[in-house]
Amino acid sequence: MSKVKSWFYAVKVGRTKGIYSSWNDCQLQTNGFPGSNYKKFRVKQDAEEFIDSTRELAGVTHSAFSKKTECQRQISRFSGCKYKKFLTRREAEDYIGPGALSRVRLASNAVSVYCDGACRGNGKVGAIAGVGVWWSHGDIRNISERCPGRQSNNRAELIALVRVHEQTMDVTTPLTIKTDSKYSINCMETWLRTWQLNGFMGSKGKPIENEPIIRYLAKLRERVRRLGRKVALDYVPGHTGIEGNEEADRYATEGTYLAEVEEPDWVTLRKAVEVKMNVELAERKWKLLSAGTC
Repeated sequence: MSKVKSWFYAVKVGRTKGIYSSWNDCQLQTNGFPGSNYKKFRVKQDAEEFIDSTRELAGVTHSAFSKKTECQRQISRFSGCKYKKFLTRREAEDYIGPGALSRVRLASNAVSVYCDGACRGNGKVGAIAGVGVWWSHGDIRNISERCPGRQSNNRAELIALVRVHEQTMDVTTPLTIKTDSKYSINCMETWLRTWQLNGFMGSKGKPIENEPIIRYLAKLRERVRRLGRKVALDYVPGHTGIEGNEEADRYATEGTYLAEVEEPDWVTLRKAVEVKMNVELAERKWKLLSAGTC
């Protein structure tokens, strides 16, 4: 009779980081621990590489707070948090801006991500929306935040897509973004070309809804294509038990209970991407000229 192979349980984030030989021991380290991250392997070396593969910063969000008590509430239960005080909100937002997470070394095996939006009282006065992004259990890239500006489900779902693109703009790994928002996918893959040709006007001659966000997201995706990256949008049915979708929805729902946040200047953000694209194009041309191939 062949011997049954044992498993190695790698706990990256838990009460005590390490490799365990039994599922019960793994559960003792992770059950009830905020942001726990663990995985089982057949080979011990693979388990060791999993633990050492990425830099884990345990925390629930990346954001700017106007009160010290709000900041302390976010970091009090977690270790490894990084925070800093600034005189102006703009300095704080620059510190945690879109490029902040891209500077963290990301997990090499994370090739898909789920995003979602949620809105309590959608379409009614007093609606409150949230944004959710979910990569995996305990992943530092997971996002739960309040939807800025006007509160609606469609806006929250668009902004969730924006957040994923902002996070991964400088990452070369092929990526599949999974969402249950047909609206968001249609905005990018069905309606965008027509809007670009008619000045982003709707059928009634008025600007389309969520125009600034859509144009910013479209510019982010244009840069992705120019860089030769592969980023696919994949529709998944909502509330059907798909773990990633359920987790993204949970994160988005939790975001509806967070404090209001100031809406970004989407036009300025889009123009900043355009400037970056022009700089990158000039750099590529210079390299070709220097190599004598242009």
